[in-house]
Amino acid sequence: MNRTNLHFRAVPLALLSTALFLSCRKDTSEPPANGDPTPAAASWSKLVIGNTWTYAIVQFDSLDNEVPTTWTDVVTVTGDSVVNGTTWSVVQGTRDIHNPGQTSGYTHLLRDSADCIVALGGACVFRANAPGASLFASVIPPSGTLTWSMADAPASVVVPAGTFTTAVVEGEAEYPGLPVRTLRTHRADGIGLVQDETKYLFSGGGYRKKLSAYSVQ
Repeated sequence: MNRTNLHFRAVPLALLSTALFLSCRKDTSEPPANGDPTPAAASWSKLVIGNTWTYAIVQFDSLDNEVPTTWTDVVTVTGDSVVNGTTWSVVQGTRDIHNPGQTSGYTHLLRDSADCIVALGGACVFRANAPGASLFASVIPPSGTLTWSMADAPASVVVPAGTFTTAVVEGEAEYPGLPVRTLRTHRADGIGLVQDETKYLFSGGGYRKKLSAYSVQ
């Protein structure tokens, strides 16, 4: 991303933003391990080495009209990494929807903990089987907030790979003088991430990635 454009009118918002996780504070603490060798979150994250997902990237405007692009993001669980004694799954992608015109890849560290998918910053970014649950909040500099929670009900979403019933994470972005912007991320049980999006605070438009193919175990 061009750093000269990082002002509130152009700042993109996305669930798996490195900056977001570094600045987040947890509204709910990470749950303790429950002794179950297969955490409830595992079937929603599918953090198994070798699993891969391909996403078509579309652009959308403030009225949610979508325009296809030629861009794709291929995401793969490539291995494990130990940080401060904790093992994390390494998830690598080929094109970040924050700035899809750039071809540089990205890496996220995630892990399953009981019913939560946990990000490296410590936040529970998805909670399985918990409609309406609060997740965490982060700061939109200098005076905005972005608050994440599980949606109250599942949602059906149509993507190139098919139609999926998904659990939805919703982010409410509030910034003085601007309309509230809502971000939605969809995960399907047994599949993983199905749809994700990033929005611009000022326009409400942005980019969305939609699952087009996957190979998971």
